[in-house]
Amino acid sequence: MLRTATRYAQYSTLTGARDAVLSLSFSAHGAFIAATGYDGVRVWDLSFSTSAPILATLPHQVYNPQNPKFVFTASIWLYFERTNSHVLVLGTLRRGYPVLEVQRNREKQREVASGSRGRIAAVTMDQCVTVWSLSASDVVTKIFSCKVQDFVPKAVRFHTESRDLFLFARSGGGIQLLDAKTGQVKSKDFRGPPVLGSVALSTTNETFVSWTGESFQLFRLVGLELLQTFATGRPMVYFPRNIVFGEQDRIVVGGTDRGCGHIFQVDDPNQTQILEYPKGGLVQHVATASLPDRHLVAIAGSSRHQAADVVVFQKFIKKGASVSIDRLDWQHFSFYLPRKLVQLMTVIILCVGIWAGISVVRQDVYFSIFEYIPKAIWPVSQSMPDPTLVCPPAPACDTMPTRKPIEASLSNIAAPEQENFILIGRVLSSAITFDLIM
Repeated sequence: MLRTATRYAQYSTLTGARDAVLSLSFSAHGAFIAATGYDGVRVWDLSFSTSAPILATLPHQVYNPQNPKFVFTASIWLYFERTNSHVLVLGTLRRGYPVLEVQRNREKQREVASGSRGRIAAVTMDQCVTVWSLSASDVVTKIFSCKVQDFVPKAVRFHTESRDLFLFARSGGGIQLLDAKTGQVKSKDFRGPPVLGSVALSTTNETFVSWTGESFQLFRLVGLELLQTFATGRPMVYFPRNIVFGEQDRIVVGGTDRGCGHIFQVDDPNQTQILEYPKGGLVQHVATASLPDRHLVAIAGSSRHQAADVVVFQKFIKKGASVSIDRLDWQHFSFYLPRKLVQLMTVIILCVGIWAGISVVRQDVYFSIFEYIPKAIWPVSQSMPDPTLVCPPAPACDTMPTRKPIEASLSNIAAPEQENFILIGRVLSSAITFDLIM
């Protein structure tokens, strides 16, 4: 059991969703939480401590396998700092990724997100992997699309710095690393777990945790060494369970088929906490978020034909506790410098470099050149990656297959829209999972 000082307490119960929840996700700063599934989409505003209102919904129709338009199997949030916009990207059983832009007291459905430097990756049962970029002009552009030759992928995750893609096999233990620009295979290994359900990659890209059919297991990414096993009891049903990292990779949170969620300390799997779900049954999907003053954990029901409340738990961070910025969830941070400041710094560096290089030249030539240097202003480039690259020599998947997508991942930097700012910072990585309960 977790020590009393480190235990989570119930924060709020969010009602309104029904049937099985297939995806659960927090927005940046824990402002909103979304639950998607057979009942459509529900978004709650977490600024209300209890009975949070349903802020936005998408149309719901009775599930029809021949017309799965309103079955939302995945969700992930984007946050645009300059406009204070929270954008919810949704995956469905049909082709495409609809987007819902959410602001308090306002909702608006759009075709794509407004922003730049965002990427979405998806893999499907026919072994196709596709990566798109989300541009500032509200256009989704395909970067590359190719076939996975060695296995059927179950999960895809972005490297948080290079944007390379990790592909995890559904069975057989295969893991591949694909180049971010071309999709070519950079490395591969087949010593992973023989059966794989959900996958969560740590923020340091050093470890991953996965549901392996009997338990949750933590592996080192390089060498695929088994580090920890988190036991939850023998499964009653063999549906895949979701697992995520939390508290800057210090804990993992997993779902169960026993009416509860489990919290494990990464460095001590014996330190656990059980999060009871009042309605019992399947609790497959979980989510975590870290705020400056607290950590949040959410669990949701995954049983059909009954209410699927979302229960949110919280744990306050001790005042004065030191938290390393390098290990914080980068979904919640972005950094900006004024464009004029960058231009001024560029001019100063240029002047110093030319002064040092021409110091050996005659003094009259030096002053002639130096007089015109301050008049130069260098523009700052914000170009996007070349969207025309296609992965050779594997056959391309020119369109999204009509089969059920099984996994997608998203990587982005919150991008300002004002021209007097440029963005510097670290690429964030997140993922959305397509696991369907039939």
